[in-house]
Amino acid sequence: MRHLFIVYILFTCLYSGFSQYQPIQNQYILNPFYINPAFAGAVNGTLLSATQRSQWIEFPESPNTQTIAYQTNKGKVGLGGWVYRDQNGLTGNTGFESSFAYHLSFKGKREEAKNSRILFGLAISGNQWTVREDKFTPSAGDPLVTGANPSRFTPNAHVGFYFSHYPFYAGVSVRDILPAEKNFVTKSWYNIHFLSGFQIPVANDFYIEPSILLRLTALGDWQTDVNATIHIPISNKISLLNTLSLNREQLNFKNENLSASAIFGLKIDAYQISYRYIYPLSLINSFTIGGHEWMLSYRFGKTKGSGVFCPTFSGY
Repeated sequence: MRHLFIVYILFTCLYSGFSQYQPIQNQYILNPFYINPAFAGAVNGTLLSATQRSQWIEFPESPNTQTIAYQTNKGKVGLGGWVYRDQNGLTGNTGFESSFAYHLSFKGKREEAKNSRILFGLAISGNQWTVREDKFTPSAGDPLVTGANPSRFTPNAHVGFYFSHYPFYAGVSVRDILPAEKNFVTKSWYNIHFLSGFQIPVANDFYIEPSILLRLTALGDWQTDVNATIHIPISNKISLLNTLSLNREQLNFKNENLSASAIFGLKIDAYQISYRYIYPLSLINSFTIGGHEWMLSYRFGKTKGSGVFCPTFSGY
């Protein structure tokens, strides 16, 4: 029965639309490129970034995720991609995504028209999903535990759209649009992300940026994030970016999770380092003090494009 319970937990986590099958999607607040391929090449130049995320840090074999991302701007064309590795207990995901985006700008002499953009993005991805059944304690008569370490590779595709007209921006993406079996009995279902926000200027390069993320899956699961970012300039090359977020999600039509997070970021010329602390507000906070996430990025070179006004990269 103990092993049936473990397999049931794995099945429940993988069945969820917000499962670890796409573990990096919660890192959008540090890099919106992770949820919308239209953001590829939104920065003027070439941007390299790496993230490390640890959840439920007091749990044994708790979820942890690493990513490395790359993107560049070639005039009206944006290119990018990233690879990731995610481990969640005895299940693991290793994958990649490659993105292409096309940037359109409004014609006109007014400065507002020059800052207005429409971006279209398309991405392909692949995910290798595995379960370490050899780590299970053998149990006679348990038909679900075979010790065979099942593994499956799943390709998929994603599309995105983004519009910016300073100080407003909005983007929508549809991920996992190709149905494909990925675990015991279920299939990969599409999920929709909508991200929008605007900047409120306070002083020269000092602004407040409220934003909201809505996520919905074909299974009816949903998530809502409310964020507020403060950009504080220290000098011409140094600035602070701090973000407060409140996250609420409902899984499998009945399980509701609530969490809060804070991001502390420092940008020094072409370098940026950010730390995010995530604290669960649900009952699980009796067993864990939360999670940590780090991001380090570096921008170099200048390209034909001028960059696009968007969250995270607007400072570039």
